[in-house]
Amino acid sequence: MLKHSVLALVITYLQRKEAALFFLDTHAGRAVYDLAGRDAQKTGEWREGVGRIQTPGPGADADIVLQPYRALLAGFNKGNDLRTYPGSSAILRGLLRPHDRAIFCEAHREEAARLRQHCAGDGRVRVIEGDGYGELSRCLPPPERRGLILIDPPYEATNEYSILTAALEKALRRFANGVYLVWYPVTALRAPVDGFLAAIRDLDLPKTLRIELMLHPSGAEGLTGCGLLVINQPHLLETQMQTLLPFLASTLAGDHQGSFHLGPLR
Repeated sequence: MLKHSVLALVITYLQRKEAALFFLDTHAGRAVYDLAGRDAQKTGEWREGVGRIQTPGPGADADIVLQPYRALLAGFNKGNDLRTYPGSSAILRGLLRPHDRAIFCEAHREEAARLRQHCAGDGRVRVIEGDGYGELSRCLPPPERRGLILIDPPYEATNEYSILTAALEKALRRFANGVYLVWYPVTALRAPVDGFLAAIRDLDLPKTLRIELMLHPSGAEGLTGCGLLVINQPHLLETQMQTLLPFLASTLAGDHQGSFHLGPLR
């Protein structure tokens, strides 16, 4: 929820200017996910996530902030019958204007095939089956000179943080004024994340906003929350997050006590 709602907000802000935009999703996935399928119905996890925020509440201030994201959800579904969930690449494609352009990268063959099928016939989009980190060097800087780069790896490799940091450093040298969204998982073991954040600080970044949403107790096993780094953060995003984060923490945490962090990376 956090990543996709922020993604929709950032794109909406950037499109206030008519000039063309370039989008790069380094780990794009399959684009859309079937919530009516057997696996999704069996776990039912989506009901505790997007199912809780898909419709506006009674006068919640967060409704205004969530409007771009909810509009996208509605475009993939009929009314409140939530059966399809758009991933990051589907959100990006759904918000492309005729003169915008996007490159979606996916290393897993089956996922890349589904992504290619979703984007078939769309001349604004190019799907690449391969290493998204490598495309950061090959695609940047874009001719448009304006753009958003989403880096959302699966964190399967033991050295993922090191790979990401090195790739981001190269990308910023090539395209310093781009907006970068970097997603990372948060678990009970904070040391790897804190080490990653320290390494990112050492890159001498432009203005960067750090956002974390915690939905499970700090001592819980597995994923307890997630974080986003927004490099070259758009104007108003921090203010919007001051409204959205308390709402997400209280709505999505369920029986747990949700919490969040919002502030500059320093």
